[in-house]
Amino acid sequence: LGSDYEFGDIRIKNRIVEASLDLAWLIELNKNKKISIDKAREHFDKAEYSKAIEIFENIIENNDFSESERLNSNYKLGACYFNLGDDLKTISCYENKLFDKNGYYDMYSEQIYILAIANSRLKNNYESQKYFDELIENEYGEFFHLALVGKAKLLESIDKIGNREEIIRLNRIVIEANKIPSKEALSGAYFNLATLYSINNIDESYIYYLKASEFAALSHQIKPLIHALRLKTGDYESLFNRIINTLCSGEIKFDNDKEPYGLEVNISELTDLIIISRTLDKYDEIEIFINTIKENCFYEKANVCSVMFQMAALKVQGSQPKEAKYILNKIILLEREFTSPMPMFLAYKFLSFIDSENEAVFEHYFSRVQNYTEAIDATDVSIFEKRIIALINNGQIEKAEKYCDMLINIEGLASHKSRVRLLTILFLKMRCIKDIDEKRAQALDLNEIIKNIEQDDLHLTTINDATLKSLSKEVNAAIVAVIPVRQFIREGVRYGRNDIVKVIYQDGREEHKKYKHILDSLNRGLCEIVS
Repeated sequence: LGSDYEFGDIRIKNRIVEASLDLAWLIELNKNKKISIDKAREHFDKAEYSKAIEIFENIIENNDFSESERLNSNYKLGACYFNLGDDLKTISCYENKLFDKNGYYDMYSEQIYILAIANSRLKNNYESQKYFDELIENEYGEFFHLALVGKAKLLESIDKIGNREEIIRLNRIVIEANKIPSKEALSGAYFNLATLYSINNIDESYIYYLKASEFAALSHQIKPLIHALRLKTGDYESLFNRIINTLCSGEIKFDNDKEPYGLEVNISELTDLIIISRTLDKYDEIEIFINTIKENCFYEKANVCSVMFQMAALKVQGSQPKEAKYILNKIILLEREFTSPMPMFLAYKFLSFIDSENEAVFEHYFSRVQNYTEAIDATDVSIFEKRIIALINNGQIEKAEKYCDMLINIEGLASHKSRVRLLTILFLKMRCIKDIDEKRAQALDLNEIIKNIEQDDLHLTTINDATLKSLSKEVNAAIVAVIPVRQFIREGVRYGRNDIVKVIYQDGREEHKKYKHILDSLNRGLCEIVS
């Protein structure tokens, strides 16, 4: 080494040593690059797409990687976004970074197929059909049959009746092909026809759903079986057994970050299986189903609770409280290893909303709400309203006020939206307050909030115009009740009924009116005469 190392001027005099260091650095660099690429692919193969995305993005942005390595990483990155259902990012990845059509047609055609599906999911029908048609033009490409099935599905979503004959024709090409299509294409064609015929030919539709399941890959067999069960519950036993056997394979995972598409079973269909079973009084089968997915369908056992909560949430959103209650009660009975804190809290929250008579559920929710809630929603407000009103009716005023303060403290009153969201809770608190000055201050604050509410604000709360008017009326009555009526006639001054007087209102408005027209407001304490 040279002597100026203190100033950073390091010179390697021995060329052999210098060359060996360069070689060592290059070996280490290539080793690290290989580790990054291998790790990203490993996450991709395990369907851990969120983890894979982070590495692929770093590779694409790092110029130490070759153009080929970055192009391949972009190819995988688009597939990650596609599998996660992020269609906008998928399109952004692929639109201007496609493989060469002539040199790498297999990968190019896969990108075109993914672009067709991504655009169809975004309802970009023209773009989607353009990509499908490009693949269909090449009858010998790997994605030819899949493009036929995809285009048929697209036409069905646009106009099922108007495109009926073309939909049938496209799917028939796949089913009757001389060259055996892929399982995905063949099962997709049968599923498309089953969906089309379900409108007016249940028997034909049922047969096609079974065909779709028969030709599908193992992980795609359940969806058509559940659709077949919807049509013919009389075949429950045989269909249910086939569903359970497929779930036992371990090929289907519900916590793989992948957005269900095509013939992949989704949460709605699994929920239907539970509800159909319950309708048929097949309670033992429901237990078998839950135990089966617990043991076979999750990478992490704690995710069972989360998926089951999604099932219940669908029924809450669909205004089916009995069905939601049934699933939520199944969740809170799960063994600890199959639960995680947040979805378990949410299960208790929605049970509290649905089953207001269940005291144990209420207490569980109220004891945890401050720890698990950063921002309240209409469900929280509704649960608290029920509890507070019940306490007021039972004469437990102080306890009712504490519940009001609990929810107010979680949300805060810093913004107009928060005040509107908490309007009914603030109103109930006003009812609880005994101190006259404090009650007056609360009533005046409420009056100010109500005055500033616009029509667009009502979506923040469960109240409507009529309820808002009713609240306003009671708030004004409370203001009058707690404000002593002042003597507004100045000493030595008496007004005739038609005398013009100047008055000032509580909101600061000043008006000149005939004395007889402001008598009622004077007596209610809403204004005073200033001249």
